Order: sequence, then structure tokens, then C-alpha cells
Amino acid sequence: MAVRVAVGVHQADRYRAIYGTEKHEDYYIEMGEKARAGALPGDELAHLRAELAEMESKGALRPELKRLAADLDALAAAPRAVRAAEPVHGDA
Repeated sequence: MAVRVAVGVHQADRYRAIYGTEKHEDYYIEMGEKARAGALPGDELAHLRAELAEMESKGALRPELKRLAADLDALAAAPRAVRAAEPVHGDA
């Protein structure tokens, strides 16, 4: 006689299995909106980019999150590009 045991899988467990994180993708979208608005401190932006990169390395990044990762990379690079284009004191 076989006995079946139903094992409940929580939403967080599904996300951890798929993405390696317990955070829902809406979290990343919301944080991305903050970053685009300039309301995300640099260290949080770096952490968000790192989390997305880790998820992408597992090959499970959805198209919306891939676009977000590209946008965050562009945001992180923009200040450096602007600083590089500005004259250094004494160069003018």
C-alpha cells in the first residue's frame, strides 16, 4: 500500500529554486524604478546589480529582468562617463 504525502511548496521556495533568491521579481522591478529615478544609493545599486548578475549566471533571468540589468549597468556607467568627460582642475 503506497502512501502519498503532499508537500506544500511556498512561493519563496519556488523563487529560491528558480532564481537563487527568495525575492519576487517585483522587488527587482521596484528597485529598478527607484534606481532610474536616482533614489537608490550607490551601494544598493551595486548590490541590486550583483543579485541580478548572480541570477543571470544561473540562466533563469526573465526578459524584464535582463532589460533591468542592462539599464542598471548603464546607470552605473553614466556617472563615470560624465566624470571622465569633465575637465580636471588645472587641465583647462
